[in-house]
Amino acid sequence: MDGGQREYLLPEEGDRSVLELCVHKLLLDAWAGQLNLPTEAPAAEQFRPALAADGDPVTPVAQLAAQVADSRIAGLGDAEIIDFLKATGRLQSMVQSLMVQALHRFTQLRPAAGAEAGAVDGFSRFAAGEIAVALGLGDAEARKNLADAAQICTHLPATAAAMAAGELDLARAAAIARGSADLPVELLPDFEQAVVPEAGTITRQGVEARCRTARHHLHPEPLEERHRRANESRDVRLVPQDDGMAELWIRTSADKACLIYHRVQTLARSLQGPEEARTLPQLRADVITDLLTGSAAPGQALGGTPDNCAGTGTVVITGVAVTLPLATAAGLGSEPGDLAGYGPIPAEQARELAALAKSWLPVLTDGNGQAIAAAANLRIPPGWLKRLVRLRDRHCRFPGCRRVAAHCEIDHVTEWEAGGKTVFGNLQCLCEAHHAAKQHGGWRARPGPGGHIHWTARTGHRYTTKPDDGWGVALPSAGDASGPGPAAGPATGPAAGDAGPDEPPPF
Repeated sequence: MDGGQREYLLPEEGDRSVLELCVHKLLLDAWAGQLNLPTEAPAAEQFRPALAADGDPVTPVAQLAAQVADSRIAGLGDAEIIDFLKATGRLQSMVQSLMVQALHRFTQLRPAAGAEAGAVDGFSRFAAGEIAVALGLGDAEARKNLADAAQICTHLPATAAAMAAGELDLARAAAIARGSADLPVELLPDFEQAVVPEAGTITRQGVEARCRTARHHLHPEPLEERHRRANESRDVRLVPQDDGMAELWIRTSADKACLIYHRVQTLARSLQGPEEARTLPQLRADVITDLLTGSAAPGQALGGTPDNCAGTGTVVITGVAVTLPLATAAGLGSEPGDLAGYGPIPAEQARELAALAKSWLPVLTDGNGQAIAAAANLRIPPGWLKRLVRLRDRHCRFPGCRRVAAHCEIDHVTEWEAGGKTVFGNLQCLCEAHHAAKQHGGWRARPGPGGHIHWTARTGHRYTTKPDDGWGVALPSAGDASGPGPAAGPATGPAAGDAGPDEPPPF
């Protein structure tokens, strides 16, 4: 330990050879995108590290590598396969931890000196070229990797420790590093405390969302100023793809991006019908192409119905929801709004979106500031309760799924047939695929306190999902049928309403 910097020792030569053999044998890179979700079920015994007499693990990287390499995959059962995949994920994270330490060490061997002295990254601009050539990367990617490694090893000890323990992979650690890059050093412990715990149990997109929220609450600079500067980087790029295809990528402010997407989504849905063979994703692509090229009313040139399209009437955009305090809505305060599916946005953006709303959903609260939601004797939740659940959940509540809540179904966690009530704490958003998985795929769910949902897979592995942070909705402290309290919570708009037919999830 030197100046608060945490160091990790590289394994001995013999350990590296075992590790290298395992990495090549199992092609760990193939697992780079796997989810690392939490389990409360016991791990398989063959993947537990051996303990020395004093109780400390014996060379955990080499130990786990040897155990995984010796496994006979063809003989494993379904629960053992899950444990095996989790073990390879932990091993991959440990290997990536060694790579991060090595990259950081390289930045120390290539300090910014001479004319480069005072560089923001602290290392020579030529360092990335050496890494890029050695690893077959582009210069920009190599520089990002070096910067991430320097940030993690120098300023984020909890992140580095989680990687070394196999609890956090490189993708999630890089998200934490980049989310903290412009925060003052003295705020980084608080940032890590907010984002690192259980970060390895949620998706990378979930970690990024958590980082955005923590960064917003900790950043000393006002959100309006940060947005003004970030908005200068707006851009459009063309990315060539195979087989005569290409991607068109746009970077713009979050409010405009959400409005664009939901306008396209609304127009695409209006073209669906018994005679329409195109899928919803295909319709979205055709609609935005027709809108931007001006070749015809959206979908008309490709067999759509122009009477339902832009330019021929008013298009009511659904699915965009922004939550903001009453003082902000009235122009009397500058507290940021919260854009569903994204996070904090400047007060002015929130007011502009709210001005587009056709209706508002007032959220009544009890004396403790908790939402009141009671419709226990109704099997089908009323519209206001569906909207409240979507605002709390923001996305599908199945472990790892980020499907936006506006395109999800409202499900009873404990089924109505099994005595489940239509109350706020027993409702959740599920996309079509994961609603089917709960009904027919062997998954079981039960509600927990604070909006938690506890899931059990067919293998017996257990997982827990939580509502996204950022909006003050919680289970009522009194009975579910409590009356409304004295305070009015945030208002939302444009109101999403009840979504139309659910689009197929991207699985």
